[in-house]
Amino acid sequence: MEIVDISPTDPKILAAAKAYVEGEYNEGHAIELADRVHTLIVMLDELLTDHPAVIKFELHDRVETIGLELAELYSEAGEISFSQA
Repeated sequence: MEIVDISPTDPKILAAAKAYVEGEYNEGHAIELADRVHTLIVMLDELLTDHPAVIKFELHDRVETIGLELAELYSEAGEISFSQA
């Protein structure tokens, strides 16, 4: 496989890439956080809520608690995102 150099020359792209690599925060990170937490909530619901092991070993309360914590985090991320708008 050949590696192709696609280094951008636009200063704005270079600055954005540098900020991302260095872990610098930007306003887009708040909505990105909300999006990723939402993905986790959906996955939790689809993959664990009715999973046979969760039912057999009566783990539903723990799964529900995790879901509630994720929902709270989602709400906080949304508040941050909207406060920056």
